Amino acid sequence: KLLQDWVSEMAAHIKSIDNHHLLEIGLEGYYGDSKKQSNPGNLLFGTDLISNNEIPQIDFATIHLYPDQWLPNSSEEEQDSLVDRWIQDSRSVLRKPLVIGEFGKSSKLLKFVNKSRIPNNLFND
Repeated sequence: KLLQDWVSEMAAHIKSIDNHHLLEIGLEGYYGDSKKQSNPGNLLFGTDLISNNEIPQIDFATIHLYPDQWLPNSSEEEQDSLVDRWIQDSRSVLRKPLVIGEFGKSSKLLKFVNKSRIPNNLFND
């Protein structure tokens, strides 16, 4: 609640000064109370992709994408479904664009096969 109130207050203040630029929060993309079950491995609470980005002055949502590190014992299909949830929620719930601010796949994990597959999928879809 405290973070939500602060984001709302600051977003309104920034837009009152400058409404000619897009505004975003820069969150990891975790769900708070709205969809705790959707967090990867029940990681990190505190921010909420949905409620934080529903603030009218926020123009687009952001996430960071490291699914193999957040869900290390899961299949690529399970990791992909996490990403699909974020995309669907941005499209259907928030009705705002989604920017992937950071992404990567660790070469240290045994499942690492083709490092070019992820950027190719992101930039070609």
